[in-house]
Amino acid sequence: MRNLRAESFGGNSTQYVAPEKAVELKPHIVFAGDLLFTKMGEPPGDAAIYPAGRPEGLITADCIRLRNHATLSCTRYLLFAIRSPAFREQIIRITKGVAQKKVSLARFKSVALPFAPLAEQARIAAEVDRLVSVTETTLHEAKRALHRVQRLHQSILKWAFEGRLVDQDPADEPASALLERIRAEREPVGNGKSGRGGRRPLRRGRRE
Repeated sequence: MRNLRAESFGGNSTQYVAPEKAVELKPHIVFAGDLLFTKMGEPPGDAAIYPAGRPEGLITADCIRLRNHATLSCTRYLLFAIRSPAFREQIIRITKGVAQKKVSLARFKSVALPFAPLAEQARIAAEVDRLVSVTETTLHEAKRALHRVQRLHQSILKWAFEGRLVDQDPADEPASALLERIRAEREPVGNGKSGRGGRRPLRRGRRE
């Protein structure tokens, strides 16, 4: 499930089974292009496509495998349909469990998917891919711009305290001296030795 959610298959955390065990689990084999779906989660329903270039794999009991019929549907269209709000609402309704939310394979088969002609599916998938790419590019540029703004902000503060933002009058005191004077003025009178606010305590005495 963690590979599916991260859409990353393989790596150092990959687990393997013996060849004889793989034969025993043959009904659960995953091939490149298979659509995988999580049965558990808060809520379940994360989906990913098993990528090309990866060896045959095996799904666990926590996943559902969908194998696309090439003449009827486009895999990426199905992926986007499963990720759509309308599909997610259906999954939430059929999810059961208290400590651990889960959707069974039988209940999963009752969920409806929006279907379209194959050519239209391909166009929709291509447009979604394009918009996702635009969004990712925009976010990347926004992060870069924010980083530049933060650096510029620090530079402006530095230039301000160095007196480099405007032409300086030679008679003006430097910013460092001004800051030191402000700091001194904020210190308590008499360094706090003569009581609150620098006032001397009153002495008790007899009235005349």
